[in-house]
Amino acid sequence: MTDLMVAVPPILAGPPQPIVHGGPAEDGAAPKAQRLRRIALPTACGALSVAVLGGLHRQILGGIRSLLALEPGALVIVGCCVITLVVSRAAVNRLTHPETSMFRGFVLDQISLAATNALPGGVVLGPAARYRVSRSFGHSPEQSAIGTFAAGQAFCLGRWLLVLLVVGHQFAVGSISASDSMLLVSALSAVAIGAGIWTVLATESTISRVLTAAAQNLVNRVGLRWRRFRNRDVVLIASSMRNSAISLGRRRACALVLLGAASSLASGAIIVTVVTTFGADAGDPGLWALMRVYLLARVATSFVPTPGALAALDAALIAGLLSTGVDPQIATAAVLIYRATTFVLPILLGGVTYLGWRRWNRTGEPEAQTSVAPAA
Repeated sequence: MTDLMVAVPPILAGPPQPIVHGGPAEDGAAPKAQRLRRIALPTACGALSVAVLGGLHRQILGGIRSLLALEPGALVIVGCCVITLVVSRAAVNRLTHPETSMFRGFVLDQISLAATNALPGGVVLGPAARYRVSRSFGHSPEQSAIGTFAAGQAFCLGRWLLVLLVVGHQFAVGSISASDSMLLVSALSAVAIGAGIWTVLATESTISRVLTAAAQNLVNRVGLRWRRFRNRDVVLIASSMRNSAISLGRRRACALVLLGAASSLASGAIIVTVVTTFGADAGDPGLWALMRVYLLARVATSFVPTPGALAALDAALIAGLLSTGVDPQIATAAVLIYRATTFVLPILLGGVTYLGWRRWNRTGEPEAQTSVAPAA
């Protein structure tokens, strides 16, 4: 009865007043900021991606020629490594959201990876792109934030798990060096820091309460200037994020870290396969030594600001391979093939995935709006 009574307009004296429902947005006129975000920003990102690929055309062609020069058996192994890499990364993104399908995990990963590799500041833009895509799939802001953070931690801790395994092997054979000792200390520190962060997120401790209070004060101050941040309850948001972190930590932490390690192992196996194939006659340093070179180069260039640690990682890999006695031409071919499969391919695949996601998102938005519209 209350709804019916509200729906009946009162009888007033004078001419009837027009009822304003939504303003110019209902006429189809999108705001300028929205138009800029939907057209100009993707165009700029696409132009930057094309510029990056155009500037690396010699390296790309060299990688393709080296890849085609591989024996059929080695080519199959490299292809299996790439498939394992793509599937394991998609599985990590799928596990961060229980209700997400494997295909959506693939979309989350490829768009994030393409933004990380192709755009300046990709370390920030990659997770931001993943968060945006996750929100379009219907996940709450808290779930999207925790999922983005959990995926990054899974890849990071998985890599450090491999570091511990390789350095442990070096200790077992008795050929430990100063760099191995430093790598071991770094790995243990990274694992301890990751465990500490998850402990703060998943428990209501003194540290978490202090951080929540500080965040609430910051949001209140920012809300004085921007309405978007007004009346935001950080305590409620933190509680929701804590529940998501507890669920992930208890049920899927081991699977996430192991899949992250599998992705790093597949990436390193590409270099191992190429060096082993091309250097079969001259003798290769061995699987453990090559994997150690790869992991050491990855750790040393983790904080390089260029997209995909471009140039820095290449130089570190070539220098590490040369230090183990690999022929310079073989080392260069291995790095070119590695870059073609783990840098260029994700940009192309992620670009196609991004275009498909934008088309799905554009056609899906009107349906979502009409489903919640009140009946006339």
